[in-house]
Amino acid sequence: MLILKYKRQDSALYSFLLAIPTIIGAGLLDLYQTNFVFSSSKLILLIIEFLTAGLTAFYSAKWLISYLQKHSLEIFAYYRIVLAILSLVVFKLI
Repeated sequence: MLILKYKRQDSALYSFLLAIPTIIGAGLLDLYQTNFVFSSSKLILLIIEFLTAGLTAFYSAKWLISYLQKHSLEIFAYYRIVLAILSLVVFKLI
């Protein structure tokens, strides 16, 4: 999206919104594979997990979008390059 001249925060928001149908589909597939069989305690845990994951994702996305309004992801790119080189050295691939 950056190539198409969209702002960084708009690109991040679009990416997060694009992930929603995928996450819902994966959750429904998991429910289907378990044959929708739950005890009451497992259902309560499932609801708590769903709410916790949703809130965490929402606030993480909100933070990242506000971060992208003021900063670039340049530091993240450097971090990934250093991590890749260290991984290659540790696993003796260089």
